[in-house]
Amino acid sequence: MALFRCGSCHAVYEDYYPPDDSCIKCKRGLVRIVTDTSSINHHKEEEQ
Repeated sequence: MALFRCGSCHAVYEDYYPPDDSCIKCKRGLVRIVTDTSSINHHKEEEQ
């Protein structure tokens, strides 16, 4: 499973990479692959 995250709004996508590298949620950020999944899990816990 690959994880991708937006650089602006930090939206996380699993197994989906937008063809034009732009975030679907905010439409302005660039989506990049996430190599450190512990930072994603920590960010999700803070939102709850």
